[in-house]
Amino acid sequence: MKNLLPLFILIVFAIGEIQAQNCLPDGIVFSTQGAIDSFQIHFPGCTEIEGNVVITGADITKLDSLIVLTSIGGNLAISGAEKLINLEGLNHLAAIGDSLIVGESYSSKNKLLTNLQGLDSLTSVGKAVYIFNNPLLKSLSGLEGLSAINGALYIHMNDSLSSLSALDNVSYFGGAITVSYCPKITSVAIFDVVNKVHGSLMLRVFDALTSLNGLQNITAIEGDLTLSRINQLANLKDLANLELVGGTLTIENLDSLNDLTDLEHLAALNGLSLVLNDGLTALSGLEGLTTLNGSLYLSLNANLSSLDALDNITNFGGSISIIICPKITSLDILDVVNTVHGELYLLELEGLTSLHGLHNVTSVEGNLTLIGLEQLQNVEGLDNLQKVGGTLRIAENDSLLSLSNLHQLDSVYGTLNIGGALGKNLAYSAGNLRLQNLSGLESLAYIGKGITIAGNHGLKNLTGLNFPDSTNGYVLIVNNDELTSLSGMENVTAISGKLEISDNDQLQSFEGLDNLVSIGGDFQVGYHPYLSTDVLVIISAGNKSLTDFSHLEKLKTVSGFLEIRGNTALKSLSGIDNVQTLGGPLYISSNASLSVCAVQSICDYLDIPNSNASIAHNAVGCGSPAEVEMACLVPVQEAYTGQVGLHVFPNPGSGRFTLEGLDGGQLTVLDQLGRIRLEMAFAGSEIDLSELPAGVYYLQIRSGNQWAVERVLKQ
Repeated sequence: MKNLLPLFILIVFAIGEIQAQNCLPDGIVFSTQGAIDSFQIHFPGCTEIEGNVVITGADITKLDSLIVLTSIGGNLAISGAEKLINLEGLNHLAAIGDSLIVGESYSSKNKLLTNLQGLDSLTSVGKAVYIFNNPLLKSLSGLEGLSAINGALYIHMNDSLSSLSALDNVSYFGGAITVSYCPKITSVAIFDVVNKVHGSLMLRVFDALTSLNGLQNITAIEGDLTLSRINQLANLKDLANLELVGGTLTIENLDSLNDLTDLEHLAALNGLSLVLNDGLTALSGLEGLTTLNGSLYLSLNANLSSLDALDNITNFGGSISIIICPKITSLDILDVVNTVHGELYLLELEGLTSLHGLHNVTSVEGNLTLIGLEQLQNVEGLDNLQKVGGTLRIAENDSLLSLSNLHQLDSVYGTLNIGGALGKNLAYSAGNLRLQNLSGLESLAYIGKGITIAGNHGLKNLTGLNFPDSTNGYVLIVNNDELTSLSGMENVTAISGKLEISDNDQLQSFEGLDNLVSIGGDFQVGYHPYLSTDVLVIISAGNKSLTDFSHLEKLKTVSGFLEIRGNTALKSLSGIDNVQTLGGPLYISSNASLSVCAVQSICDYLDIPNSNASIAHNAVGCGSPAEVEMACLVPVQEAYTGQVGLHVFPNPGSGRFTLEGLDGGQLTVLDQLGRIRLEMAFAGSEIDLSELPAGVYYLQIRSGNQWAVERVLKQ
């Protein structure tokens, strides 16, 4: 017996070690009820799991077999446990080393979970608490033992959650705080222990919350402060002690809020975003702000009429956007700005009559956008602007008459858009209806990515804009109803991007492009159903008055395809004869008056084996590739001396055809493959094709200096 006693003590000690052992450093995933039920069998004595524990599975209903767990070194994540009602079984769990995650994504709901009971022994969470997407969760009961949350608190999309009171014993929140899309919550009083938010604070989408009681002790927020869609919130009095927001202050959809007077102690914030606050009439309360290092974003505040409360700001450090705030009449608060460090975006400000307040701006680092400023007649206020680092877009300003105040602008590093919508495909309806000229842009020496002149129905020519010799990107000139000339483009010799000249009803020629030598992509003349990003020359909705391609005689290279479509007055392609390089394909269609296609460049392209050409629905002479090829056989010096109208009947016919419009001449008959089947001289007005088999033929007829081409069907 004396020998057995030490052995017994050793066994008892060993059992104690087994019962309290650390285990599973790589963690464990429980995806079935069976895996949970067999946990103690497979891992006897495992009470402290070193890694993560993930509980997910549609058939999991209870956690009883996990009763032995006392700590988890990593995360505890419970998601997609569709039949789990509570967390009973985790009753001995005292510590989570990383984060507690209950719910995780839109598709991993804990559909039946109503509370967190079972976590009653939990006193420590090393990092964050995430409660996300639990539709029946009514309370957080079970978390009463927590005294500190060292990381973020994230409570989101819990439709039935009405109370946060289970967290009443938490005396320290160590990270960001987000409570959002929990419409039944009525109080955020648990946060009354917070003086400083170590991260961002977001409160979003509450139907029942009437006050921010609980936030009254907060003096500083290191990150952003976001208040959104708190439908019954009428004031911000519980934020009266707030002095600092390290990120952006965002207030959106607070329809009952009239002003910001309760923020009078706020002295510093990084950015300001006010969106969709219909009751907001002024920014009173922000007079203490002297610096705004980030962006100013004001959008869809229907009754906001004054920005005067921001008059003490001496530095705007980011983008400035004022969008659809129809009652704003002045930008004077911006008179301290020399450089806009980002975008300057002014959209649909119906009450704005002047850009005064921008008179000290010399540079905009991002895009400069002026759209829908209905009462703006000029751009006075931009007199000192020299550089735009992105795109300059001036569009839909129906009263705008002049750009003359842009006389110091020398560089636009993005695109220059005078008219044109936000996307190139919507360019037709977005011009400056009364703009008469481009005077004021004479100093513009550099444009980085392209030019759009669109929808300016008072514009008659392009003089005033100093087009660079070698134009970067595209040039798009579209839907300018009164444009009669392209004068102003005389310096252009090369376009690396797109030249689009379309739907300009009064434009008769390409005068102004006399020195253009090369196009880096496609040359498209007439209607096209889309504007491809790599289409380089487009004349796309038909130019009703365009009659020929004169003034393009120096054009040598079109690297992409050539498309000519829907130009009803176009009679001849004369002018593009000298194009030596055409990348193809070739499309010529629906030009009702076009009969002269047999110019040298087109003939050369059609002569390339397997060239891709589509020619149809034009006048006689340009009805098909074969018809054009026949015309190409006519010596050039004769082909351009004149075309006679010709009528052939009967057509179809059995062999003998009468030619009305000619009295004798030289006849060449070609088949559909372009092969010559018959050549002869004829007198009178009748020809005989009886020797030829049935089929489609092209009659190429020359009489003196006149010529004609006609298609016939011999039966």
